Amino acid sequence: MEKPRVEFDDIQPANHFDIARHFAVLGFADIGLNDKVGEAYYIRFHIFDGTLVGLVPVLRTFSAEDDLVLSQVLSHQYPPRMGLSALVSPTGATLARNERSIVIKSFRQATQSPRRPNAA
Repeated sequence: MEKPRVEFDDIQPANHFDIARHFAVLGFADIGLNDKVGEAYYIRFHIFDGTLVGLVPVLRTFSAEDDLVLSQVLSHQYPPRMGLSALVSPTGATLARNERSIVIKSFRQATQSPRRPNAA
């Protein structure tokens, strides 16, 4: 099986509160960290997995006090789950590797499971 290819597409500053109105998102308190939110960015990745192609949005939230980043795939169909579509990483190379991992896992989950209607 061919390894999926993940490519960076775009990054924009994100208003975490606006995103939370449209998607189920995790905060630092949800995962047991008492950090305040620093900057947040909306990032899009292209993924090429065999004959399937997709655009996967990720919310990248930096902690205000520690050098930690909470990355989570934004999806109307699936709320973020730690280890599958959300991970905490230190800044640096580990962040890029972890984001690539959740993009692939989330894309494969979405393409291999039956479609559910979007929650309104």
